[in-house]
Amino acid sequence: MVTRYGRELVLIDFGRSKRITKADRFAVSNLGVVDYERDETVETMYQYGTLGYAAPECFAAASDGSTFPFTQCFESGKMSIESDIFSFGATFWECLNLFELVTKSKEFSWDSHDFYRVHFLNDAVYCNRDLTLTSLHYHKKLENIIMKCTQKRSTDYLKKDNDEYYHSYRELRKDIEEAKNSAPTIIRAENVKVRNAFGMFGSMLAICVVFLSISAIYRTVGFDIAGEKWKNITEEYNVTKFYKLKSIAEDLMKTAPNNQVEDTYSMIAKFTYADGNIDVQEAEMLLSLLERMVGSEHMTEYIDEIMQYANTKNFKEISTGIVKLDSKYDCAGYELATAIYNAEVGKTEIVNAYEVLKKYMDYDRLKNAVIKLKNVLDNDESIKMISEYEGTVKMEIQKFLDGIG
Repeated sequence: MVTRYGRELVLIDFGRSKRITKADRFAVSNLGVVDYERDETVETMYQYGTLGYAAPECFAAASDGSTFPFTQCFESGKMSIESDIFSFGATFWECLNLFELVTKSKEFSWDSHDFYRVHFLNDAVYCNRDLTLTSLHYHKKLENIIMKCTQKRSTDYLKKDNDEYYHSYRELRKDIEEAKNSAPTIIRAENVKVRNAFGMFGSMLAICVVFLSISAIYRTVGFDIAGEKWKNITEEYNVTKFYKLKSIAEDLMKTAPNNQVEDTYSMIAKFTYADGNIDVQEAEMLLSLLERMVGSEHMTEYIDEIMQYANTKNFKEISTGIVKLDSKYDCAGYELATAIYNAEVGKTEIVNAYEVLKKYMDYDRLKNAVIKLKNVLDNDESIKMISEYEGTVKMEIQKFLDGIG
């Protein structure tokens, strides 16, 4: 479903999402927070979400001092096919009610956004939409479809065995066809609104199917083209072509089929590590690719590899990039990166960094990272803090640090 407001066309804000789970079941977007108690200004217009069309989970969280307009039994920013279907139903509901809304509400005619903001930001009106505003000639099954599309969220609305919600367009299409075939002939044939409604609904569904088909074809063809470009640039690569290499790598990851994402990243990483180490730019490229696969079961291995091949001159910057990934990871590379970042950049967690150093002091695979952490801690202020923590003299701590390398 395409958003109504803004300069970009995106699938219910999926385009703004920063990460997608391994199963591609959800898109998770950092939507930020807004104050729902204050009126919107020109600068903050449409800050909540796409009013009237977006599912409740697509709305920004409430800031301190304001109240989220919906019963929040869901994760804000966690979008799914159920979110898309909600937008589908809400849009179709407006299509069927547009005549009544425009002719009977000057407020809606003047600014539909403000109309939705003032009157619709609550569960009772925004969800479970029906056709009571419009003609009684609409078939009851059509109303049931819209109500199911816009059903109020419950704690288990994403479970596929919950029949109160649509979980795929296949289910939705089946109900639409059944409603069309079971509608009384006189209503379907002679009532203009109903006839137009079914035609409009069918057109919208056809557009969705075409969009999904084009998207699948684009990814397949795009992946093959990007693969050929990758082959050509890597055969005659030099550092002056890095930004071209980075662009092609991003295209490969964007268009890779779900079952080839891991292999595609591994191919890119293997080429990047070929000369034995990576600089800041190469690390940033790999980390940006990893942000696309946060749910990967091999993420800890990928992080360890980056720390293993990190250029010794760039540990500070590379560690910072790893720490800024969306999630925390239980692996040596992430722990060392966090310790280096905290001790060198934040000037904090000195004792914790010391414990990490003791834990991995004999870990040969990440020896360079261990030495970097040792060097970060090898100063009078840190040694004093560590000696007080250990209950010993500074000379003993200095001796311990000198023994690493």
